[in-house]
Amino acid sequence: MNASIELPNWLQQNQSVTNPSTKKHVYNPLNKNLGWLQHLLTQLNAPQNIHQTQQQPWLQVVNLGIMILLLSLAQKPLLIWLLALVWLVRLYRLSALQLYQFAKRLGQMSVFSVLFILPSCFLNSWSLGLWLLFKTVLILGQVALFLQEITWVDFIKALRQLHVPPLFVLALSITIKYCHILATYLVQVLWAIELRRATSVPTPFYQTAKIMGRLYLTSKRYVLAVYEAMTLRGYHGQTTKVEHLALSKHDWRILGLDLSLIMMYCLVWSY
Repeated sequence: MNASIELPNWLQQNQSVTNPSTKKHVYNPLNKNLGWLQHLLTQLNAPQNIHQTQQQPWLQVVNLGIMILLLSLAQKPLLIWLLALVWLVRLYRLSALQLYQFAKRLGQMSVFSVLFILPSCFLNSWSLGLWLLFKTVLILGQVALFLQEITWVDFIKALRQLHVPPLFVLALSITIKYCHILATYLVQVLWAIELRRATSVPTPFYQTAKIMGRLYLTSKRYVLAVYEAMTLRGYHGQTTKVEHLALSKHDWRILGLDLSLIMMYCLVWSY
């Protein structure tokens, strides 16, 4: 007769295996900040998805100013339709990824504009509010397309070509460089914080305050050291390189289009 074999007690206990995918999602502010900083670095590092145009940087800025001015002053539907048609032709040259990023940027900008325009719809007629909203979306579309076609380096170059006061260009250039350096440093520090959070901390609030305080002090020392290094290297506002205005055949076509739109506005406005 076979004797019954008894299993050990540790094998007889029912152990429930938890599936990691069923765990409740925990909000992690570090990951969100890391994603935001990496997105900022992508924008400052001349992203690859920028639409390369044949226009000079200064002409892109002038073209944006002319389009915004015409859209702001235009009251006739014919001129608005012509400006929208020119805008759609420029959008046709973008790739699928560039169109997606353009639509995302335009949607984010339009949400804030709608919040300011909706009260006018309730106070005045809906037709006037919708007309103002349509013009505002076209203006924001011009700005979003401008941001899709130019980098920060080209924008600084355009300001120098247009003989903007050097002090303003210097302040903007230093601000962009500081944002890039500080964002890079913060990404490294946040990754270090993420690694330190891998172990169990008995007092999380105290440890978080300690880490944030150390982060503030180290970032402040780092920025001051970078500023002193730039000062010692002679980074000042007197630039020796002079940016000249150059025009190509494509630039002349763009200028001709802008002049035609201005003449069309004057003709429509006179009638």
